[in-house]
Amino acid sequence: MHALHVSSSTELIKNEKYFGQVHSNNFKAELPNILIVDDNKDIRQYVINHLSEEYNITEAISGNAALENLEYSIPDLIITDVMMPDGDGFFLLNTIRNNPEWAFLPVIFLTAKNQVEDKLQALEIGADAFLPKPFEMDELIGIIRHQFMLRKRLKAFYSNSESLETNYVFGFEHATLESNEESYLKSLFEIIQENLSDEKFSIESLAEKMNQSRSNLYRKVFALTKETPSNLLKRVRLERSAILLESRAGTVSEIAYSCGFNSIAHFSKIFKEKYGKSPSEYINSFIQEK
Repeated sequence: MHALHVSSSTELIKNEKYFGQVHSNNFKAELPNILIVDDNKDIRQYVINHLSEEYNITEAISGNAALENLEYSIPDLIITDVMMPDGDGFFLLNTIRNNPEWAFLPVIFLTAKNQVEDKLQALEIGADAFLPKPFEMDELIGIIRHQFMLRKRLKAFYSNSESLETNYVFGFEHATLESNEESYLKSLFEIIQENLSDEKFSIESLAEKMNQSRSNLYRKVFALTKETPSNLLKRVRLERSAILLESRAGTVSEIAYSCGFNSIAHFSKIFKEKYGKSPSEYINSFIQEK
């Protein structure tokens, strides 16, 4: 198996049958990741030329190539053609929707198969949008932005949810602390709670809102909680996501975004490290219990 990696230039992964190309000239960790699946190189390049400023782009040349890619790197959104050799778009979408590790991924169909029955089939399987070729690039960009906007709205909704028990989320008891220390932690947790859904909310942001330098924040938080501020923030986000997953308050991607994670792959990785299960497996474990 070939490792998927990023370099300073556009390059072809060793076995193109499986991976296609990774466009990483301007790779930025904070940008959403989009996987484009199409056997037509010109179509792929046309889409890449218009999206690469706003998104990190990976491309695959078939359904099976895309599935191999997903084993290594989970994108935030997939754009796929239908008619392709070595695994068509329907096969790809059906496989994604039946795999709990990928079922949450938004998928946009971009295809010359524009009959009503084709669109209905795609939507029945679980496509999020269907755009027939030839298409207007502005329309595709609008659909992509709409998909991410939907997730941001849900993120805002979940961040304001009043059903969460704050004490449970923080998993921290401080009844024996002196009043000034208790007041400090109360302010700390309130600020974290208010900004939990903001993926740009960092330790620097937390220190600024607490009117402390980063080094002073580190010493104070570690003295009271025995955790570094970064570990505390990560734990709170993960514990909140676990509560939302348990209550099935949304899809994995929606909950991840609502808890301040801007990469589904990173969220899935650290969630599994903490709970021993992927987010989808975690949801299914509660479904099976009921």
